Amino acid sequence: MSVKVYFGKQTTKGTEATELVDLGVTDFSGGEKYNTIQSEVLSGAAASGDKYLVGIDVNFSTPIEWSLKTLETAMPGIGYKGDGKKPNVYKIAEEGANYYTVILYDSLNKQVTKFVDTKMNTVTLNITKGALINGSIEWVGTQAEIADENDFTTTYKSKIAKSDRGQTLVGLDAKIKLGDSLVEDIESVALTINNALEAKGALNSIHAKRIVRTGLQTTELTVDFNYYDKTRFKSIKDKAVKNESEKLEIVLGNDKKSNVKLEFPKLTIGSNERGDYKGEGTQNIAFGASINNSESSPMKITFTDTTV
Repeated sequence: MSVKVYFGKQTTKGTEATELVDLGVTDFSGGEKYNTIQSEVLSGAAASGDKYLVGIDVNFSTPIEWSLKTLETAMPGIGYKGDGKKPNVYKIAEEGANYYTVILYDSLNKQVTKFVDTKMNTVTLNITKGALINGSIEWVGTQAEIADENDFTTTYKSKIAKSDRGQTLVGLDAKIKLGDSLVEDIESVALTINNALEAKGALNSIHAKRIVRTGLQTTELTVDFNYYDKTRFKSIKDKAVKNESEKLEIVLGNDKKSNVKLEFPKLTIGSNERGDYKGEGTQNIAFGASINNSESSPMKITFTDTTV
């Protein structure tokens, strides 16, 4: 199917985004789910009766390949705000996750599905040797509207950003520091940010009225090493037992003038596991990022070139 998905940050709830960026999806799943309730009135026979629509949930998933532009466009979606300088430094903001407009354009069926007032619930970023940097965004929304192709041509085509999404980031180009040292035996890194959001309804509408936070945002990392280093393993174990933190730095992009640096100033060690006992051995470390550090942010994200 010939499908494109565009997304853009809204200035306020209820106001569609004025600029849309190609999200770079590799698939799309989900949409509206119709919630019904069963009537229990006895019907005189051993069969169920009527069901009534009581609400509509909007949840969908967009697996994607990340580029510098899509990553920076997604920053407000995880509640991060840039300082507007060059380089542009993003840290977590008090305002929380931003509302987005998401447009699914199906040119084959000449159809547009519009999701306004959506938020990113879970965002993942996977860095693997020999692969493109991919991930996914799990969205929670309030309503989905369907229109024909004319609506895309007349309303949304002019909103698409003049510069394209740029090239997909490549895992091979990643440079990673654990502590203060550059590490060259990392096989993969998985980053997961969970905004802990839920759509809430009201008595006067089948659609959700607002999206609320039900818990604190969490930022978690899993790091896989391609061999077992006994010195590193013991060092991580000792830090965990002493309740000491670790730090991590990831640079993505192969051009020094156009890349992004993700810094995790304070990581709590969740697990430290050894594997592949039949071979040379492997190591897997799970971290949780803390906001209690000198940057007052779980992550500090620096884009050397502003892309949005």
